[in-house]
Amino acid sequence: MFNFILINLYGTTLRLLIISGGTAFDYFFTISGDFIKIAVAYKANDYKFYVNGASLGAPVISLVPPMSAFAISDNIPATGTQSQSKTSQAILFKTRLSNSDLATLTTL
Repeated sequence: MFNFILINLYGTTLRLLIISGGTAFDYFFTISGDFIKIAVAYKANDYKFYVNGASLGAPVISLVPPMSAFAISDNIPATGTQSQSKTSQAILFKTRLSNSDLATLTTL
């Protein structure tokens, strides 16, 4: 089974899609700013999303199988074109960072 996390940014919409154990968890957030820092952290019953130092919420997902993929995309859905956003850095940590670490890492 393919399990993954996708971060997709188009315009002012940030999409976080998690496929876990065959179930899709899809979240959309409106964001603003020319420069955006995003962090996603997860372990069983403990997902957190941070953008620019602030928590965007905490979905409850109890099943956390090993992830097969992590993707960052700037494709605009249903058009096949790319947005003008650019990814300057991506870091993957093997352990779940604390909420204060996530806030610090994403603070502008």
